[in-house]
Amino acid sequence: MYTTESGITPSTAANTDSLSAVYSPFQHHRQSDRRLIFRFAKSHSGRLVQNFTDSGINLLVRLSAKEPSGGGTEDSVGNLAKHRVLVAGIFSPLLALVLNIIFIQTLLALSSNPENNWRFRLFISSLALPVPFLATLVLALKDRRHGALSLSAKIGLGIAALSLLLIAKPAMDGLARSKQSRNMAMRDVPAPMFDTLDIQGKPQRLADYKGKVVLVNIWATWCEPCRNEMPQLDKLYQSRKGRGFIVLGISDETIEKQQTFVSQVPVTYPLLTITPGVPAFYREIAKYPAIFLIDREGRLHPSPNEGQGFGKVEEAVDALLDGAK
Repeated sequence: MYTTESGITPSTAANTDSLSAVYSPFQHHRQSDRRLIFRFAKSHSGRLVQNFTDSGINLLVRLSAKEPSGGGTEDSVGNLAKHRVLVAGIFSPLLALVLNIIFIQTLLALSSNPENNWRFRLFISSLALPVPFLATLVLALKDRRHGALSLSAKIGLGIAALSLLLIAKPAMDGLARSKQSRNMAMRDVPAPMFDTLDIQGKPQRLADYKGKVVLVNIWATWCEPCRNEMPQLDKLYQSRKGRGFIVLGISDETIEKQQTFVSQVPVTYPLLTITPGVPAFYREIAKYPAIFLIDREGRLHPSPNEGQGFGKVEEAVDALLDGAK
């Protein structure tokens, strides 16, 4: 919750800071630069697919040519040019992923508030996924004008069509992110109860902490923002536990992984494991880390978002400790 978005994979979040540094010159002229980058992406996306196709053809020519120059190579070029739809189709899934990542990272670098415009960013980056298929389809239609499509062209078009299935991933991520955002914004709703074990094998039940303010932190060992946030959470816990405050960390990773992590980033609050006793409310997380705040009566309260900083978390906890609504 206190870091930039991870995109479609966890490793994306880890690279965000470095990418932001690369694009930092854009910060002073954000609006004009947005237009330039979108104009560039629009005019070059189709050309990028064509360049990859030509490169694939040239590579196959060099590998298959029996003569260094002359008619043999020219014949190979002519033969392989007939299979351009197949080559374009083979490259389509990879190109779809590359374009998607380029769009995500560019929009992240130009965004002044990644937490608030993630829906727009996900939508725009998803539009890049069908581009390689559409380029392959155009090539197939051009070939179709000269006669029936060859078997290789049909295979290439079929492979390119499979790249459209990649659209399901950002769609599912968007649904999960929307659900998570809705859950984290709940107010005065009873928090779902859980009954599980911590990494020491001790039973941990949310019901046992009624009368205390509870901060549930959903984290993962691969999450760099989690690594940065957990010492702050531990400091918050140590300074306020005497007032009836508890932090509970929850991870779906193995006990061994969590224990190894804690040996590197020590924390004193309980770290819980995911068992059937933990409801989906705490398991269906699309963006790490995530925080849920629960008051002394066991009711959920909205958690500050990433752009507000960790200081807002401290303020929200203090407000619940003091009994404020």
